[in-house]
Amino acid sequence: MVLQRRVTDVSVLAGRPVTALEAAQGTTGLSGSWRKDRENSDSMDAPCDIIKLPWIYRKALLVLNNMEVEDNDEYIKTTLKAGGLMDVVECYPWSGEIVKHKRRDKRKGHHLGRVVRTEKGPCIEVTWENPYGGDGTDTFVLSEDGLTLTQITDMTIRETGERCHYRTVYRRRR
Repeated sequence: MVLQRRVTDVSVLAGRPVTALEAAQGTTGLSGSWRKDRENSDSMDAPCDIIKLPWIYRKALLVLNNMEVEDNDEYIKTTLKAGGLMDVVECYPWSGEIVKHKRRDKRKGHHLGRVVRTEKGPCIEVTWENPYGGDGTDTFVLSEDGLTLTQITDMTIRETGERCHYRTVYRRRR
């Protein structure tokens, strides 16, 4: 027996009409390989400061230039590529189920998160405990032409009330 996936209108998966470029490249929506556009992204100084990120991890941020996204009917999975142990891999089911992942800042412990759909795009909501326990959201906004992905991050540290907001811009890799 051969299992076949049901045919789906790809414009529904993308949440918008599919561009000619996406159709030609066989890409839709967020799925694919993305390269960080440092020039158009915000500085990471403020988020590093409010979570008191150690110097060595701040240096590691310099190699977090590539992100893989898998967005399908079941889940959205993001992989920030830093090379092996430093990769940050997260997968969230579209059911809204809360899942546990290792902390993004590489400290001991975990964060809890889920994904929700918004008018702008998928929004990952996370919460983590001390040290520097807080809450955050990552909203992914895809450009009309499907070539630019902007990740808008908001973070709040519960104990101090410190907040930060920053954008990370990615360009689709060809």
